[in-house]
Amino acid sequence: MSPLQIYHDYSRENVHDIFSPNTRFIPNTGTWGLQGIVPIHNTQNLVLFVTLGSKQGSHTFREGITKDGILYWQSQPKQRLVSPRIIQLTHHNELDHDIYLFFRTHSGQLYTYLGRLAYVTHDPTQEQPVYFLWQILDWAPTDEIIQKCHVSNDIVNVNDVTRQGYLLTKSLQSYITTGIHTNRRRYSSHIRSGNRDFLQEQHRNNEIGAAGEDAIFDLEKQLLNDAGHPDLAEQVYLTRDREGNAAPYDIHSFYPDGRDKYIEVKTTVTNDLYGFFISHRERQFAYDHTGSYVLFRLYNFDRNTGEYFYYTVDNIEESFEFDACSYKTKRKLL
Repeated sequence: MSPLQIYHDYSRENVHDIFSPNTRFIPNTGTWGLQGIVPIHNTQNLVLFVTLGSKQGSHTFREGITKDGILYWQSQPKQRLVSPRIIQLTHHNELDHDIYLFFRTHSGQLYTYLGRLAYVTHDPTQEQPVYFLWQILDWAPTDEIIQKCHVSNDIVNVNDVTRQGYLLTKSLQSYITTGIHTNRRRYSSHIRSGNRDFLQEQHRNNEIGAAGEDAIFDLEKQLLNDAGHPDLAEQVYLTRDREGNAAPYDIHSFYPDGRDKYIEVKTTVTNDLYGFFISHRERQFAYDHTGSYVLFRLYNFDRNTGEYFYYTVDNIEESFEFDACSYKTKRKLL
């Protein structure tokens, strides 16, 4: 069996043979042949099979994918908030365990592998079923995949989701709402995509990061020119052009009064509900330069149109939660 590849099509038996090749597959029965959530043997990883518009008894599942890569999904109708599987899902951390999404729009079709999931939130006021939102990681579908998977034009309204991760009443009423975001901008960069592997994915992420930095570089120069300070605008620079990737921030700019302004740019193609990575050095620099530091958070960055949304943060310690997710290692001396 060939390795798992994003946006390729698989039968249930194909998926079984990838994740559990030493067990027997029985069509239309058992865990692999029938269930929507399949635990992978000897791990805490899961496979999630989703069929759009599927039914169980009198219940029709209301599920789908938004254009910013949010999967709205319901558990089995009998499951409660205290069910072991639900507790496992609500405590999911994508840095520790993987959930692989296989999605189709009609029964009888093959499933399309859309990538791994990250838990966003669930509705703590409803059960039987429990309502979830998931972010599809590294969401970068082609037009063909968007059409094939019936991706909606909706986006999750960030203002309808609290920082504690619970959906507010307005969002509960319609489950998924069309969001209206402020600070929407268009940038002229066009980033190409092709076959995906680890090295190419890293290169792609670097391209997106650089495109975000370029966008804010242009914005900063524009703001200073508009404020009547073309002399300061001419002095704005990208640190990567002078120091490579050594600097703990991305753009050296200025406030209108001439003070230094240190800018960090974090760009993702995903919704703002999904986090981003920041190094210890970057975090320490932000702390040491409180009052002259600004983080630009760019999200829903469209690689084809150059459009993006953003907001700014002056104090990241007050605005974000931090999870340690990497280690520095060295060989033991025996």
